[in-house]
Amino acid sequence: MTGVQTCALPISRVLPGMQSAFIDIGMERSAFLHVADVFTGVQSRHVDSEGQSAAVVPIEKQVFEGQSLMVQVIKDPIGSKGARLSTQISIAGRLLVFLPQDNHIGVSQKIPLALREALRNRLVQLAHSDEEKGGFILRTNGEDASDAAARMAGEGAIPAGNTPEQFHDLIKSEFARYAAMLKKAGI
Repeated sequence: MTGVQTCALPISRVLPGMQSAFIDIGMERSAFLHVADVFTGVQSRHVDSEGQSAAVVPIEKQVFEGQSLMVQVIKDPIGSKGARLSTQISIAGRLLVFLPQDNHIGVSQKIPLALREALRNRLVQLAHSDEEKGGFILRTNGEDASDAAARMAGEGAIPAGNTPEQFHDLIKSEFARYAAMLKKAGI
């Protein structure tokens, strides 16, 4: 269930004392949304120009009962506790993680630093070439995208060779898939 269920649901209760909201997701227990999991944009998550952390806006000033929010399950229900939710949506694909609300472009930390920077630059060019909405994180699988293209070539899907164009084609196909998902979800 974690990370897969994404939908727009109304808030059933806001508890300022706990800095949380509860949303009925159709299970025995309502799901829990903590103020830290309410995505308000990249700026609020980072340090300001004076080196201070941005202040967290109280949950009662961000959401209200009856308000519909696009949420995603980030932790499954355990025992007597309901699922934990987040409003920061991420959709994991084979090569990329798509972040529809963020323009961040990143590369897996497991990829060596020298290669990471080169892959990030390629991904930035691809992601911003069509002015697609959203950001992306290249997964560790994406490091070998040209190798995957070569394997596909062996099956007759694309011409042989490990070229940047094949990397481009694989990533573009993932972009197209995410765009279709967004359109279907009405985002």
